[in-house]
Amino acid sequence: MFYSWLFAFVGLLDVRVLGLEIGKVFSIPNQLLFLSSTENPKGLIYLALLVSLLASLALVYLLWKERLKRNDFRKKHEESLKQKEVELNEVIASYEKDRAHIAEDLRDRFGRLISVLEINLSQLKETSSTDREKPLEVHKNAGSVLHEMNAELDRMSFDLLPQSLIKRGLVSALRELVSRLTTEEKVNCEVQVRGNNVRLSALVELSLFRITQEWIKDILQNSVAKQIVIQLNHEDDGVFELQIEDDGDQFDPNEGKSTRWANILVRLNQIHGSLGISPGKENKGNLLKVTLEASPLKRPNSEHKD
Repeated sequence: MFYSWLFAFVGLLDVRVLGLEIGKVFSIPNQLLFLSSTENPKGLIYLALLVSLLASLALVYLLWKERLKRNDFRKKHEESLKQKEVELNEVIASYEKDRAHIAEDLRDRFGRLISVLEINLSQLKETSSTDREKPLEVHKNAGSVLHEMNAELDRMSFDLLPQSLIKRGLVSALRELVSRLTTEEKVNCEVQVRGNNVRLSALVELSLFRITQEWIKDILQNSVAKQIVIQLNHEDDGVFELQIEDDGDQFDPNEGKSTRWANILVRLNQIHGSLGISPGKENKGNLLKVTLEASPLKRPNSEHKD
């Protein structure tokens, strides 16, 4: 409709009546005065139409810009929703993998121990009333199996959700993790804390613990590491940094497509952190850095001390 009006206006515009060229109308002030002169009423009509045309064009331009902004906003909103959907699917996939891993551990670890316990207890049926040594031996073996089952249960409970993390915080949970690694994996591990020793939010603490746990498991599985140092830095400006340094084989980001690496990226995305990987000291091993800007604090942590 606007274009029809524009074509009609151009048809009415008769430049020959004014004896001027359109270019001269806009460039010569005297001619503009002539157009607006009361002695030239037709020129006033043309000038009014010209102003209306320019105003209409300006309005159309503004509407066009506004439409572009709305389209851009809608596009960004749709991309944001798609990104959140991808993130949610990654989290769900990660949890499903964790559940599958737990089920496999339960079947393998406890299934074997229960079978051994059943074999030991079945020997009691074959024991005569005069054989006093056999029940004692069965009792001893059964006690040993039950002790191992209790240790496995404790290990699985810690892998699922350490009570030290809930009750005393990240530092305490990492120290317990280090103690277990030193005992079970024969790796020299230590935790260093610098800056403000405070509790972070539950999500941040859990995510940082899982990142540390997954990264160390990946290190021990894919390289020969003898030394691991976990360092927590919490500056006065609120910036929090987790560093994990080892002396194993260097990590290749192009090959970092394991399940554990995917879990690390999901956890990192949940807390909006940044991650960097570089060679360690003397260009040996790896140095993983996780940085959080102005991490949410929970409370002063006097409970971190074991």
